[in-house]
Amino acid sequence: MNISYKIGNGTFNYRTCGVLLHDNKVLVVTEEHLDFCYFPGGRVQIFESSTLALAREISEELGVAPTIERLLWVAESMFYLSAWDRNVHELCFYYSIHLPQNSELYKKQSFVTHGVIDGQKTTLNFTWVDIGTLGKKNLKPEFLQNKLQALPEFPEHVIINELGLGTTKTK
Repeated sequence: MNISYKIGNGTFNYRTCGVLLHDNKVLVVTEEHLDFCYFPGGRVQIFESSTLALAREISEELGVAPTIERLLWVAESMFYLSAWDRNVHELCFYYSIHLPQNSELYKKQSFVTHGVIDGQKTTLNFTWVDIGTLGKKNLKPEFLQNKLQALPEFPEHVIINELGLGTTKTK
């Protein structure tokens, strides 16, 4: 069971994803009902670690087992998702990953696979995007567009609150 709960007019979502870099490009995915792209991965299931969930999701979506290198960011994001017509509070772990060196996926500019999201079969459109042009692709969350220029040496905690809800004032 995925750790994603509707609570009142919002949703809490626990997600993990992979940052797959190759030849100064990064692999992103889009879905037909979304106006942005994101990194491949998916929801963590109850009693599943974020790394195990990531390996499972990448294997399901790409058909190949990834090597998970290291944690880059832990992001708490609060945003409105028009496709769901609700506010979302998402906790996401971003890991640097790579595929086997001889993977055919490195040779393709783009490719399509199918997945299941919320019980619905979904078409996933994957594209290798030059890191310098990510802004044109509307990558979410936006902090990633700049952070990919120089990956952190140690994991970073990032908070993105586009809703302005639940903020704490400090002196």
